[in-house]
Amino acid sequence: MVRQLRCIGLISKEQIQYIQDFAKNLMSPDDVHGWGHILRVVELCIQISQQESCNKDILLAAAYLHDIGRAFENLPEKKGINHAILSAEKAMPFMLKTDIIPADAALINNCIRSHCFSAGVKPESIEAKILSDSDKLDAMGTIGIYRMIVFQEPSNKGIAGLAQHLDEKLLRLKDQLHTKTAKNMAQPRHQLLVVFRDEIRREFKI
Repeated sequence: MVRQLRCIGLISKEQIQYIQDFAKNLMSPDDVHGWGHILRVVELCIQISQQESCNKDILLAAAYLHDIGRAFENLPEKKGINHAILSAEKAMPFMLKTDIIPADAALINNCIRSHCFSAGVKPESIEAKILSDSDKLDAMGTIGIYRMIVFQEPSNKGIAGLAQHLDEKLLRLKDQLHTKTAKNMAQPRHQLLVVFRDEIRREFKI
């Protein structure tokens, strides 16, 4: 179990900076799945960690690294592999080269691997649950609507596609959250999604 790996190792500010720089160099600058998303998830992790007891060093490192696999998911040899799994694969050797002790690296890696619901890996530690919650919160509310529109636009599915995406994915996120703090934060974000979906259906008679 991941909880048995918990340790007292400290991750220095310098190591966090190395992690941040490494992640930033691999991420696109966009706000959907790029560096803008990473910075928002980091901020959400910090907010939740103020109410939930956790190892903030582990959490922060995982937050910066959780999506680095997106830089590789379109490679032919990586097709079909979930980006969370790819991110964990890329993060582990880097962390060990940065002299993060193996037990801490394993904790961080579990957070990364389990942050995405579709990867099929259940978050076990509190840090993993907070990262998973933060990633989902960034897909809700105003920013969630913006990200959805930008992400959906190239597919040319139109307004009906937005309503479908809301029903099939975004409006289900609140039921996938783990921490009490995140569930409270999600309420107004979820309600905004409901209003937006209902207005789409009313105005366009979908």
